[in-house]
Amino acid sequence: MGNKGGSEKFCHVMLQQVAVQEARRLQRFGVTAGELERYKMALLRDSAQAAEQALSVPSADNLDFIMESLALGHTVLDQRQVCSPCNGRSC
Repeated sequence: MGNKGGSEKFCHVMLQQVAVQEARRLQRFGVTAGELERYKMALLRDSAQAAEQALSVPSADNLDFIMESLALGHTVLDQRQVCSPCNGRSC
């Protein structure tokens, strides 16, 4: 029980190493068209799920997200805005 912090630190270091290895692999080999398509579809699916869940998130959390995104210069879309990759359908 006393080593919980040590094991968490070890896991964190291992995750960082895996992330660095993956970034180097991407830099060296790139991605295939199939990998890119799967990634795009996953992004669209995750975005649609986030939009569906937006109504259940407390407004204070939404406000914090919007303020942080704007402070970082990110674009924030309302969940009701039309998504062009979805062929004009609302996500």
